[in-house]
Amino acid sequence: MIFVTVGSQLPFDRMIQAVDEVAPLLQGKEVIAQVFGMKYQPKNIKTLDYIAPKDFRSYVESAELIISHAGTGTILSVAQLQKPMIVFPRLGKLKETRNNHQIDTCVRLEQITRLQVAYDKAQLEEKIKLFLKGQLPVMEKVPAHASAQMLNSIRDFIQPQRQDIIAVPQL
Repeated sequence: MIFVTVGSQLPFDRMIQAVDEVAPLLQGKEVIAQVFGMKYQPKNIKTLDYIAPKDFRSYVESAELIISHAGTGTILSVAQLQKPMIVFPRLGKLKETRNNHQIDTCVRLEQITRLQVAYDKAQLEEKIKLFLKGQLPVMEKVPAHASAQMLNSIRDFIQPQRQDIIAVPQL
């Protein structure tokens, strides 16, 4: 089964249409997409408007491939499970999101974790063909929690240990 998710904040017709149009390449594999509020009517994939969080995880765990918008929560969850994933980011210029933060996230994660990104339908088709050949790289596993070093760095930034601050007496 191929699981597709658009996230929970906005419809994402462009991604669902791209997946629907390349679904025949998937050699009869079932494609289930978590969607809502879209205008496009898929012909080749099954859609669900709502999936409870526990059921969402079950879909991710049982999927052979996950195709997702570039939501960091989904990306990190799938990376923890070491599942094949193709991310299809929303574009600010198309008003699919408020800015290009999903593009920025994808570009950086491609560089450091082997995240597989499709920026358009043609690239999605290429990545799916790699998946079918067993050649789609899996994103490197990332820690489930921030490192102690990172947490200490954030604490130091928020509450600096400054020696040059002079306490002013209350009057």
